[in-house]
Amino acid sequence: MTANSTSQFGSAGPFFAPMHAYFGNLDSMSQSMSPLKGIARSQLELMGFFSRRTQAYMEIPSRMQQCRTPQDLLNEQARFWQTAFEQYAETSRRMMEAWSHAGLGAQQQPVRATARDYINFGSEAVSGAKPLANGHDRKAA
Repeated sequence: MTANSTSQFGSAGPFFAPMHAYFGNLDSMSQSMSPLKGIARSQLELMGFFSRRTQAYMEIPSRMQQCRTPQDLLNEQARFWQTAFEQYAETSRRMMEAWSHAGLGAQQQPVRATARDYINFGSEAVSGAKPLANGHDRKAA
């Protein structure tokens, strides 16, 4: 890839323009549909992440060729994995944000304690049902 093509499309590569047009139209179409917009945003984040990671893997041979000492090689590997970790973290944060806007995130429902009826075979079994605290009688199934 030439330097001219990189500057023309930014850091996203040659697929930036078609992706931008596709998701721009999808975004304008889904202004009234919030879930569709969130899904489109998460797809865009995922595709951008794959593009960045693919580009990083494609740069490995040229970067390794510039290493002169074992220390250079270790520094290059550390840089690669540090960048990968940062991109993973940033993409996951952005995808969770997009999913939460779309209503697709994990929604925490409060756990309700269900009223349980326990059968007691003490003195109540002989005398009959004992009223509960709310005034209703106990019933066995």
